Amino acid sequence: MTTEEAPFGRPDALIAVGQILRGKEDYAQAADAFTRAMARIPRIEARHWPLLYSRAISYERAKDWPKAEADFLKALELQPEQPDVMNYLAYSWVEQGVNFERARTMLERAVALRPNSGHIVDSLGWVLYRTGQIAESVPILERAVELQPTDAVLLDHLGDALWRVPAPGPHMDGAYDKLLLRIGSMPGFPLRLLPPYRGFTEDDADRCRALMEARFPDWLPA
Repeated sequence: MTTEEAPFGRPDALIAVGQILRGKEDYAQAADAFTRAMARIPRIEARHWPLLYSRAISYERAKDWPKAEADFLKALELQPEQPDVMNYLAYSWVEQGVNFERARTMLERAVALRPNSGHIVDSLGWVLYRTGQIAESVPILERAVELQPTDAVLLDHLGDALWRVPAPGPHMDGAYDKLLLRIGSMPGFPLRLLPPYRGFTEDDADRCRALMEARFPDWLPA
């Protein structure tokens, strides 16, 4: 389905088309559908922030950051206390290496609004990590993993921070377990360290060693 084939007269039809296209990872066409939907709205109001948010994500995935950023900021102008918008925008800034202070302030507010969101808590820990505040980032990243213990990105962020803690201390307790958990989440790794546990055969051990030697050749003796 293309945006030209969508029914005319109602913005919600084009919004639905945009969501379908976004689900199919056709982000440029999704953004176009959302734009057409907005053209059918006489006046953009606070209740329309999800439409701007959806278009912003589509622009970001389509590698059109200037338009994405403008939509994220407009969505926040309409709904200043929206934690999902704050999180997506701030995390994007951090990944681009810009606006660190503004991102941190935004994420602190987002965490206050939604303290049990693993992704939002992780974003706050990640901005601390990216600005060199490694020790401060660890307990926050640990909390994110507690909230969403099987999320590969969150585990990866925690693993990166644990490796860079400047000296042993209370936050290093269980670091090896967390590292193994992180490794265990990699595709192809046969051991899963979350319940239910299962037997670990010689074949499993051989597969583990082969994977470790391939991905981390300096970790194991020849």
